Amino acid sequence: MSKHGNGRFEKFKSDIKAKVAVATNSDRLYEDAEKQRLMVRLMETKGLTQDEAEREAALQLRNE
Repeated sequence: MSKHGNGRFEKFKSDIKAKVAVATNSDRLYEDAEKQRLMVRLMETKGLTQDEAEREAALQLRNE
């Protein structure tokens, strides 16, 4: 592979890695927001403390 072609491949590979990182981060942000919404609901409906709600939310999300 020529030096120019290899450079383009490396740029392509770098761009793909960046897109995967953004998608992964986006998924984590969504999961964190979902967990927080569930925690608030549990605290309001069941009267749980924040720690209890966090454990319960994590358990429920794992089981989905």
